[in-house]
Amino acid sequence: MMKSTCFAMLAAAAVLSAGKINAAETVSAADGTFATRVARWSGDAKGAYALYYDDGTASALELAAPVLVKYGVPGSFYICFGWFEKNPAGGLAWIDFARRHMDTIRLANHTWSHCGATNYEHAVKEIGRNADYIRKGLGLPGDARISFARPGGVPWKLTPEEVARVLAETHCDPRPDDDKVFTEERVGGKTHLSLADAVRDMDSAEKNGTFEKLLMHGVGGDWFRFPAGEHELIVRELARRHADGRLWTGASMDVQDYEKERDGAKVKGVEAAKDGFVVDLACSTDAAVYRFPLTLVTSVPENVDSVAVSQGKHFARFPAVGGRAVYDVLPISGPVKVEFRYDVRKK
Repeated sequence: MMKSTCFAMLAAAAVLSAGKINAAETVSAADGTFATRVARWSGDAKGAYALYYDDGTASALELAAPVLVKYGVPGSFYICFGWFEKNPAGGLAWIDFARRHMDTIRLANHTWSHCGATNYEHAVKEIGRNADYIRKGLGLPGDARISFARPGGVPWKLTPEEVARVLAETHCDPRPDDDKVFTEERVGGKTHLSLADAVRDMDSAEKNGTFEKLLMHGVGGDWFRFPAGEHELIVRELARRHADGRLWTGASMDVQDYEKERDGAKVKGVEAAKDGFVVDLACSTDAAVYRFPLTLVTSVPENVDSVAVSQGKHFARFPAVGGRAVYDVLPISGPVKVEFRYDVRKK
C-alpha cells in the first residue's frame, strides 16, 4: 500500500479511536503539556486482525475477494502461481483483480508449486520464482518485499537458518506465526464455521490488545469449505469494528511491519512551539524497508479542531476530538512538526 493511500485511510479513521492516554507510556513537554505516545496499533485501535487465504482457490477469487473489495477490508492471498502453468488465464485473473484493487487484495507467496522444499537450492527456486511472478505481474520493483507462508502437508527439509537465508535472498518476509496457524485452531472451514467463531477471536484481540488472524481456503467451495454467507458477515463485522476504531484489520505485511516499527520507535522528547508542538521521534527500523505509517497519540487543547503534521516534504492533516489527536507519521527518525488548526466556531 502506498504511503499516501495509508495516510488518507488512517486519517479518516483516527477520529474514531477512543481511550485515555496511558501516562506510563507518554513523553510530555517541559511544562507537562502535549503528552505523546506511540500507538500500539495503527489508528490507535485496541487490537489487530488479519485475514489469510491460502492456495489461490477458485472460490477465493470468485467469492471472497469481491466481498473484501465491497467492504474495503484487506486480505492476504497466498498463491502458488505454478498451479496455473497449464491454465495461464487463471493466474492472470488473480493478477488483474489484484492490480485493480491494490489496497485490499494483497498477493503473497506460497511457493511456486506447493511441493515443499527438499534442500536450500530447491527452496530458492520455489520461493524466488513465485515472488518474481507476483512482482512482475503487479508492476513492483524487483526487491519489493512479499509476505511468505510455507505450504502445509509437503516435505520441508530446511533448517530455520536456511529458511531465513532463502527469504532474505528472495526478499520475502515470513507470515506472522506461520507455523502456528493450524495448531492455534484458526482455520476457516475446519475450526471456524461461522461468524460466531470468528467473533471470539475479534473480541480477544480487542480485550488483550493482540494480533489475531483467520486462515481461509475455499469460501463456498473447494476444500476446507467455509460458508460464503458467513464469510461476508465476518468481513462486514471487521469493517464495522475498524470504522469504530476498535479493531485494525490490515494486510498481513502491514500488520507485521507496524509491529516492528512500533517496537523500534521511541518518542525522545516533545517541545512546545508556536501554535503547536514538535515531537522528536527515534526509529530503529530501516526507513528504506519499513514504510507503513506509524500512529502517534497526543493530548491537545480542547478547542483544537485538527492538526497539520509535517516531516520534511511530507504533509497530512488529521482530526482532533475531545483534546486528543491521533495522527500518522513516517517511521523515520527526526522532528515531527504538528500545527493546530481551528474551526471558525471554536475560536
